[in-house]
Amino acid sequence: ILNNCRHVHLRDISIVHSPLWNVRLNDCDRVTVHGVYIYSDLEKGVNADGIDIVSSRNVTISDSIIETADDAIVLKAIARDGEPARPVENVTVTNCVLTSSSTALMIGTETQADIRHVLFNNCVIRNSNKGFGINVQDGAVVSDVIVSNLTVETARRHWNWWGSAELCKLVLKKRTPSSKLGAIRDITLANVTARVRGTSTIVGHPERPIENVRLSNINLTMLP
Repeated sequence: ILNNCRHVHLRDISIVHSPLWNVRLNDCDRVTVHGVYIYSDLEKGVNADGIDIVSSRNVTISDSIIETADDAIVLKAIARDGEPARPVENVTVTNCVLTSSSTALMIGTETQADIRHVLFNNCVIRNSNKGFGINVQDGAVVSDVIVSNLTVETARRHWNWWGSAELCKLVLKKRTPSSKLGAIRDITLANVTARVRGTSTIVGHPERPIENVRLSNINLTMLP
């Protein structure tokens, strides 16, 4: 766990069999993760996210291999220590190999501040329950996200895991009836080849549609 850190470099390390979140960046700035190997048991590590980017900015993750039961790489905005949550912004993930019993590349569900300017590019996703997801429940705006140049292969897990062997799922909802309603807009999914078993969905809220989602050059094979 790194709290309120600047100029962080995580390079050429292995993190194996963590029972919980493997790497958590809280309110960090200018972080580089390169050449990291993370592994947790795909059945036992039910809360073992690979890398959690929490209320952080200017983060680059590259050339890493992550195999985790929970989300492999996930962006969240969470309030800490009595202070409001800070936005997540300027995040690049590239040239990674990812496996997850939940979602390989995830945004949410904790969305107490905006998440914006995100690029997921040039990744291989294998043996995952979902390729890519956005789930906004806490009133934030998720915007300006590009997901491109992926090769994806999904495999369905037991129903209690997040996902259903789909390529992607975008969901806008309220965590509770009194929660603020957020937004999802300006999302691009391009240049993807995927072999999947579940149906991808884009689900807005009755009070607010999801806006400006662009799908381009998607080669999707549905398997039984």
